[in-house]
Order: sequence, then structure tokens, then C-alpha cells
Amino acid sequence: MDLLPAPIARAKKAQILVVDDDPINVALLERHLSTAGYPVLTAGNGVEALKIFAAQSPRILILDWIMPGLDGPAVCRMVRSIKISGIVHVIMLTVHSTKQRLVEAFDAGVDDFLSKPFDGDELLARIRAGERTLALQDELAKRVRHARRLNARLERANAKLDQLAHTDELTGLLNRRQAVIKLKEHWEMSERYDLPLSVLMMDLDDFKKLNDQYGHGVGDAVLRDVGGILGRAVRSTDSACRVGGEEFLILLPNQPAADAARAAERYRRLVSAQPVPLADPKLTVTLSIGVAERHCGMANYEALLSTADGALYAAKGLGKDRSYVARNDAAFADPSSSPQAGKAACEASTNAA
Repeated sequence: MDLLPAPIARAKKAQILVVDDDPINVALLERHLSTAGYPVLTAGNGVEALKIFAAQSPRILILDWIMPGLDGPAVCRMVRSIKISGIVHVIMLTVHSTKQRLVEAFDAGVDDFLSKPFDGDELLARIRAGERTLALQDELAKRVRHARRLNARLERANAKLDQLAHTDELTGLLNRRQAVIKLKEHWEMSERYDLPLSVLMMDLDDFKKLNDQYGHGVGDAVLRDVGGILGRAVRSTDSACRVGGEEFLILLPNQPAADAARAAERYRRLVSAQPVPLADPKLTVTLSIGVAERHCGMANYEALLSTADGALYAAKGLGKDRSYVARNDAAFADPSSSPQAGKAACEASTNAA
């Protein structure tokens, strides 16, 4: 086994674009840089330089200040304005040394200066300094990109966690926790403003037999299909929830029992008309549904759920594939009483108390 460390790869030398309208200066610069192993591009004016820059994307630019048309600072400003240009190190060749001229060049985006006539060793030293600066900037940009990717992954993970906290993963409906939160809100509004509030407690008939016969994969597919039917069928003000294995709950704010009963029958028919995702076209899924409305004798939302659950068991006992509407406590005293009469009796007993 080779235990020696792998050799460190030498950094690839930066490609350099030399821009000068003096062919002698261009040739001299190109010779010094090529001898040192740098790949060199050349341009005789600013317009040509911008075309080469757009096509080749050199990392270092050596610009003469005074050129016909676009001078060095103008070329530098245009290079800096190109958003896709990446990180570029700009060295200005100049005979100007006044403070005002230096400030003008720095404002244009120049990184370094080299006086004319230039010294070859100084030229290479400034090129190497520019390469070090580029390497640091590249590393920083790499870390920024990595941080952005991590942030994007974190945002997606947080969104997924938020979704899991609010919805049932299999069906996409609200989960039991969110169902309780929403029901509490509806209950408080119903109590405060004396508005009707109904719920539908649903259970898939003989779901255990279906799971045992066809497997949990088919059972999950059935649950997804039923959840999709309910989710698409509810009104925008209503809420469809999965609260147990094969149990679903529909919250119906501002709806009395009579309207809720009609909604229950609509959901029941929609589900029974949906083919089960199996090879057997004759097999269907049915729902038993318990319907309950809040009335003044109920202490809290849990009593409403309990009443709906009792109505669901009544529907099961009557043969399944049906809905059953629970009557309020006052109406139970006289089965022939209408819901309005039951409500009036309940309110009267409450007021007397």
C-alpha cells in the first residue's frame, strides 16, 4: 500500500489579456508573460478587448490607460458591469501618478497599477499577487455558493417539516393535530356568534379485510384515493382531515345538520363510485358516516366529536355504506321532534338553569 501523500497539483496559471494600442508594448508584455508560462491574449483597442473578454473570459487584464476610443478606465468599467464575467483582476499600465488619476482608476474598478516603462520582475510579482487575490476570491465565492445550497436545502427541509406537521403524509389532508386546532377555532366562533357547526366522522367499511386480502400497498393506495376525493370535493371553507388509520373527518362551519347530511351523502356516493386500484373491477370501497351538529347542551368540541363518533357506529350497525345523523339531547326525549324543536327545548332548559 502506498502511504506517501499524493502530490499537490500546481495551480493552473491565469489567462491574461493584454490591451494596448502600441504593438511594441504588446509584444514586450506578451514575451515576458509567455516566458513565465502564462497563456496570453492580446488586443489593440478597447472594443476588441471587450469582444475577446466576452468570448474567452480571461482572469487577469493588463490595460493601457491611454487608447483611442475606449480608454483603460472605460474598458474596466464595462468589464465590471458584465454580470456573467466572474472574478477578474485588472492591472492598469499608466504614466499617470497624480492622486486624482489614481482615484479615477480605482473608482473605475482597477485593482493594481504598473508604471511605464514597466520592470519585468515587478510585472510578474504583481501578476502573482493578482493570482493570490483571485484564489481567495474564488474560495470565498465557492463557500458562498455552498452556503446558498445549504440554505436552500434547509429551506426545503423546513418546508417539508412544516408540511408534515400540518398534513397527513399519505393523503395530503390535514392531520389529526391540525384537525383539532381548526375544530377548536370553529367551535369558538360558533359559540360566540351562535353559528351552526357540523362535523362528519367517516370510516372506510371493511378496510382491515381489504388490507389482509390485498396487502398494505393496496390499502395505502385506497386511502390516497379516498383522501383525494374528499380533498377535491370539500368547499373552500370546509376542511378534510385524516384522523386515524382509515378514519376521516370533515369540518363544516356555518352548516346545520341538514346541510351536513346532504354533504355526507354526496361524499359517500363519490367514494363508492371510485374504482379500487385493483385488477378486480367489481371491488369497491364504501364509507360509513356519522353526522353531528353542535348544540347548546355540548360542553366542548370533544363532545361534538364524541357525538359524531356515536353516529358513525350507528351507521355501521345499520349495515354500513350509509350516513347517520345524530340528534341532540333534547330531541332524544321525543324521537318525533324536529331538529328546530330540539334546539328550542335545549335553549329553554339552558335559560331556565
